[in-house]
Amino acid sequence: MVQITSLIGDVESARSNFLSEIDIIGTQMESWKQDTSSWSVTDVTEHLVWAEQGGILMMWKAFQAQQQGQYWEGERLNDGLTIEDIVTRTWRHENGRPKEEAPASAAPRLGGPLAYWKSALLACQTQLNALGEQLRQVPEHELDRIIYPHVIMGPLNVVQRLEFLRFHLDHHRAQIKRIKESILQKQN
Repeated sequence: MVQITSLIGDVESARSNFLSEIDIIGTQMESWKQDTSSWSVTDVTEHLVWAEQGGILMMWKAFQAQQQGQYWEGERLNDGLTIEDIVTRTWRHENGRPKEEAPASAAPRLGGPLAYWKSALLACQTQLNALGEQLRQVPEHELDRIIYPHVIMGPLNVVQRLEFLRFHLDHHRAQIKRIKESILQKQN
């Protein structure tokens, strides 16, 4: 199935770009925060792990339900929209950038070394690839019926959720760039 393969490839590329962005962070900088309300590079990476694991699990649950003839029932507010359109409609925006508070299930809470969270984020790709093998069994015209609501954005079908994984990695890669710029400004 071309669409699923392409979407998962997009997520894999975004993950690789994110990991490359944090690859040069030294252990002294991995927990640096601009202020008490900001996240560190480690916090951002931990958040991505929790968010991806939850998102992949929810897609898998929706797929399993669809296989059993059970479909999400509710108003499909996001039908026909790209993830960028959905984010624009549902997220708060600050300084021209989308911003939203992470749900508790995806908030950083354990800390620890960045190296651990990098490896955990990389492992999410293995989970996503396994889900992709399952989703390739579904005819393309049925993919929009595999829906699991997102806590902020509402009902997302599996295509939109895969688009969100890519968007989310790119969104936080931009955040990492801003953190690195702040670190450099502090050092100068």
